[in-house]
Amino acid sequence: MYLDSKLRFAILWLYSSEALSIAKAALKEEEDVKRRVQDVLRNEQINVNDEVSCTKEGVKNQILRMQHREHRINSLKEITAIELEEAGAEKDKWDNQRQHGHRKGAASLQRFLNNLSGFLEAYSGVVEVVRCAGAQYGDAGYGALSLLLIVGVYKTKNDEKIADALAELKESFPRLNLMTEVYPEERVELLVAETYKEVISFAREAADYFGLSSGRRLLTAIAKPPRLGVDIATERIHKRLAQVNAETSSLLHRNVKNIEQEMKNIQEQNKKLQQTLRNMQEEAVRKQAQDDQRRLDEFRGILGVFQEGEECQHTNIQACKMLLGEAFSPPPPSSSFFQSNRLSGYTQMTAEVLSTEQAYQSWKQCPGSSFLLLSGKSPSEAQVGNTTYCWLSYAAILAVEQLRNEGKRVAYYCCHPQARATEVPIQTAISHLLAQLLSWQPEILQDKLHHFQTLVQKDRWHHENEKKALEAIFETLKELLKHLKLEEYPTYIIIDRADQCKCRHRYLIEWFSRLACESASGVKIMVVMDSKFWNTDTFSCEDVREDSKGFMLCKLDWDQRRHF
Repeated sequence: MYLDSKLRFAILWLYSSEALSIAKAALKEEEDVKRRVQDVLRNEQINVNDEVSCTKEGVKNQILRMQHREHRINSLKEITAIELEEAGAEKDKWDNQRQHGHRKGAASLQRFLNNLSGFLEAYSGVVEVVRCAGAQYGDAGYGALSLLLIVGVYKTKNDEKIADALAELKESFPRLNLMTEVYPEERVELLVAETYKEVISFAREAADYFGLSSGRRLLTAIAKPPRLGVDIATERIHKRLAQVNAETSSLLHRNVKNIEQEMKNIQEQNKKLQQTLRNMQEEAVRKQAQDDQRRLDEFRGILGVFQEGEECQHTNIQACKMLLGEAFSPPPPSSSFFQSNRLSGYTQMTAEVLSTEQAYQSWKQCPGSSFLLLSGKSPSEAQVGNTTYCWLSYAAILAVEQLRNEGKRVAYYCCHPQARATEVPIQTAISHLLAQLLSWQPEILQDKLHHFQTLVQKDRWHHENEKKALEAIFETLKELLKHLKLEEYPTYIIIDRADQCKCRHRYLIEWFSRLACESASGVKIMVVMDSKFWNTDTFSCEDVREDSKGFMLCKLDWDQRRHF
């Protein structure tokens, strides 16, 4: 990236006649300056043309050689001083001489070399930018500093003017090479060219200044009032640098404003993209929900469950509650005294009665899976009209309402919603329960639709052997429970009046007990039976409970009784 920016800048220079003319002007008088320097150093036996370096690395190596030479001479002087002078007072005297005596010249030279080295680093950015337009411009820039170095080494003596100027200027140089990358503007190009020219002029003025004797420097200062050429050149460089900084500062503010606007545009685009992404996600969720519902409807068709919830009288909790209320509520005041007295004398199922029952409390509070069996009967005289309802059915209604109010998942099926008892195939009851369970997580069918289709095949569920049929039915229910998130969402299955299912009720009770026992956790099953209609007995239920390893709870022979 940096090379590309330099190449681009060089092309701009080639087409910028004004900037190029400024750089060319700096090349004038180069040979004349060399001749003047050679004349100044005539007593030093130095060939200026051989000593001058025209690259940054060459000038740096030149400075290092001079620093090494001075360091070696000073080291010899220090050893001699330590050997000849006493450790304490004589060392202080020597330090004082270094600052004020004959050693001051060596310290001044070292300072000059250090400051020139720092100045070289600062100025090199300018030279490298201008050098892109032609190698001769880099030669001129570095060559001017090299001449200044040669003269300065032999002529600096006690004069620190140039060293001070170099130290001051190097701190003022901006990162011009970086600025021209960030701000490739014509105005910046011109200012960089002017700075390049002024530094070369400064180096030449400094070389001329060093070429003068101390006396002539004083006379020059008097002859060229109010300032020396070096001072004027230094001031011009400061002026150019100030202009560069001012120009780039202005460009910086402009660029910051542009960046702020670009950021606003990016933020707006980001908002639009985020909204588009949200729309796509919502569309994907909606599409997935449609696909899940389509698969669920397909599977419900296989099960033969075409109605659910409020549409189906077997799963409509409010309709069942209303019918039970009509059957077991005391008649209106217009009824005969005998009928009113007969109905009001029986215990009714209430939330308080249910919550105080120990078996129900244990079932509800149990942390894992469990199976609760409630059985009992209601005398016909405890009901209004010729119905075959059971008062325990209201316990199933209350349990469903309480659990759903607590945010629990409850699958409910009533086998006796009508006034008179009518048998229901066990396949129908379990099919409705499966459909309710799948409605909470229809995504299960994304990968398992074919698997469940296989499990509910007619020849399996309707096998002529009742045990095998029940085994296939409960295998399907158990398989579904494995895929439900029971740890996150505890699931309740409540079947009212299971005594109306077409099957041997002992087998049914055994399979529900086994289902609770084999489910890992989180499934609770509640079954209500009217003992007048079941084809088993209390002793058989007790046997199943004892074999359930504690997963089965019972409240048997819970009959509706008169309380007066």
